[in-house]
Amino acid sequence: MSILELLSKQKYLFPKNELINFTDEKLSVSYMGRNYLEISDSDVKLFEINVLSKLKPITSDSWDKFNSYFSFIGEIESNILRLNHLGFGYKTQNIYDELGEYKKHMKDGFQLLEEDSGDKDNNRWFFVKHGSNVSIPKIELIFYLTDKYGEFCPQFQIDIDTDLPYSELKKIAEKHMGKDFFFWKYDIPGYGVVMAMGKIGMIKGVNILVGLGTNLRKSQTFKKI
Repeated sequence: MSILELLSKQKYLFPKNELINFTDEKLSVSYMGRNYLEISDSDVKLFEINVLSKLKPITSDSWDKFNSYFSFIGEIESNILRLNHLGFGYKTQNIYDELGEYKKHMKDGFQLLEEDSGDKDNNRWFFVKHGSNVSIPKIELIFYLTDKYGEFCPQFQIDIDTDLPYSELKKIAEKHMGKDFFFWKYDIPGYGVVMAMGKIGMIKGVNILVGLGTNLRKSQTFKKI
């Protein structure tokens, strides 16, 4: 299994429009005739940057619960609202060098934003998104600064919005994926759980995570970089 194969089984997450081309060989998202995102069996590029090389994949250490995951996703497919974003996480010694590289290659109309991770000493969350075209998928860049979250680094993440409450998502997820599938949840005091995350496998040493937004996730707060 590759990242491309994993996504190809969930093509319904991607809007059908002239910007997105999804074939057996490649997923490509272009804007104004220039590539924004390109994923193949051997490569992942954001603008001209080879993100896959930053994840440092290795040939061993692969395992998965993908069949169970597809059964789970199949059961909640009618409750899926949209793809929220795809994400890539890796360790870096210098966030500002990384941000500078992405900003240098960003096309007109795209923005680099930050969402508060709640643990800035150990990891920070940045997003690349288009300022006006919502059909272009957001990309999250998770920069790990320490080894605190080493068991999830490096990572590839699929984040999906649903209309289900957390209690129902948890119940269905554990039916297919086993007890305590969600290792993390974003629980806002006085409001509730807006998102939960579980690990569905590892491909060549890259952790494969799925994030599921609940019916309480209405919007995300970003700071422009």
